[in-house]
Parts: sequence; structure tokens; C-alpha cells
Amino acid sequence: SSDLRIHREIMATMNSCSGGPMGAEILVRCNGLLSTLVDVLLDETTCKETLTETLGLLKNVTYHAEGHRITLLEHPGLLTSLTRLPFVTSFDKCSERLSGIFRNFSVTPDARLIMAQQADLLNALIRLSSESSSNQRVTRNILNTIVGMAMEPDSCIALSLHGEGVILNVLSRFVAKDHDSVSRRRAARALRCLARESTTGLLL
Repeated sequence: SSDLRIHREIMATMNSCSGGPMGAEILVRCNGLLSTLVDVLLDETTCKETLTETLGLLKNVTYHAEGHRITLLEHPGLLTSLTRLPFVTSFDKCSERLSGIFRNFSVTPDARLIMAQQADLLNALIRLSSESSSNQRVTRNILNTIVGMAMEPDSCIALSLHGEGVILNVLSRFVAKDHDSVSRRRAARALRCLARESTTGLLL
């Protein structure tokens, strides 16, 4: 319909504007924008094209507007709207941009502990990892996110205990079976980060 087309074009325009630091900074300060993005992500009638543009906008903003990552992460409904996506939709561009958003968040030290304590986010990463075998970019984003969280000592126990050690199993699988040497190294690095004094007993 014309309304859906207009909605898609608006998101595409904002996505383009968010491709640099200045545009991302302006957009993240727009009143109501984040809530609108949450509504779009939660709307089951949102088409793939609009969803892709919306995730592209968030990927750019979480990359360029680095000083706002905590604000974005804690915005009501945003994390929930993102973490549900791997369970309700599946296509490469969505997975690439969604995993890129998580990776961008994990660059900020203060965000890592918040992320590690969110079971839904960890489940989303696990779900993405199960579907990433054919998409190297998604795999690397997932592993970078886990490495980022695992770099914070206070996050290690939460990561190791989640789902009775499912994250450890995922990392071990990447080390043993992934064909990409970069992914294998990143998975091994994540395991080393988790094997701290406080969690070594959990890994044995």
C-alpha cells in the first residue's frame, strides 16, 4: 500500500542520514524516534524492506553515536524488540544488521555487564549462532559480542552459567568446527576470557 511504501522510504532516508557521526548524533537526539523504532520492530506487519532499513538505522546509530549506547540499550522496549527478532524472522540482511547492533553495544565497557545479565539477549545470540553457519559476517559479529562481554570479569559467571553452559558449548563448537580461521580464533579468545579464576571451576 502507499502507506507502507511511505513508511519504508522514511526509514530508508533516516538510515542514509545516520551513516556518519553528525547524522547519527542528530537522529539519536530526536524526541520520540527511538519509541517509533521500537513500534516498527514490534509490529508484525512490518515488511522485510522496512525492517532492514530500521535495523540499518540502529546499526549506524549504535556505531557512530557511541556516547549514547547506554541510553539506547536502556530505552524502554528497544532491547526486547531486538532480541525477539531471531525467533520471528530469519533472513541474512536482518541477521547481519541485528548482530552488528549487538556487536556495537558490546564495544562500550559499561554496556557489557548490562548485556550479560539479559537472558533474552543471550538467547538471541545463541539463536543467531545456530543459523549463522552460512554467513561469516553474522558469526564474527556474534563472537565479537561475546568476547566483549567476556572481557568484563563480572560478566563471566553470568555467561558461563546461562542455559547450563550453552554459550560455552556454542564457543566450543565454533573452535572445533567453523571453517573460518578468524571465527575460530575469536571463539577461542572468548573461552580464554571466560576461563578466569572466578569461573575456572565452572569450565572444568
